[in-house]
Amino acid sequence: MFSVTKLYEFESAHQLTSSCASAECERMHGHSYKVKVTITAHYLNGEEMVVNFNELDEVVKPVVEFLDHRVLVPTGPDTGPAAYYSAVPNIQTAALPNALRNTTAERIAEYFGELVVDWLRGRDDTTHPQFDMVMVTANETRKCRAGWSGAV
Repeated sequence: MFSVTKLYEFESAHQLTSSCASAECERMHGHSYKVKVTITAHYLNGEEMVVNFNELDEVVKPVVEFLDHRVLVPTGPDTGPAAYYSAVPNIQTAALPNALRNTTAERIAEYFGELVVDWLRGRDDTTHPQFDMVMVTANETRKCRAGWSGAV
């Protein structure tokens, strides 16, 4: 099995809204996120690659740029903070899709992972390898990270 991994970085703020969040996490705070995307495949394409890093960048970088230096807000039901942020002047927000109820590292990893899986599934070029898995880790800090994986 072959794999490629690419690291992306962005700065964002958020606050957790669940009842299990600590007092510190319920307050607005920021992170220097590091999102690592790994794609595995059973064999290489005609260019001897799993996937071209530049092609992966075309999918992931626009999302990174959208999230960078913004307040991440959930979009699920009962997500009161989203309305609050939109009423505060000079705050740029990034609403995460898929009805996310919270902006946890797990959900950020899932967001990137599903984006890449959908992109790989949509490829109709038969010269590309049989993709197997996408694995994403989202680091909030040097010591704290969460992961997501999904089959292609």
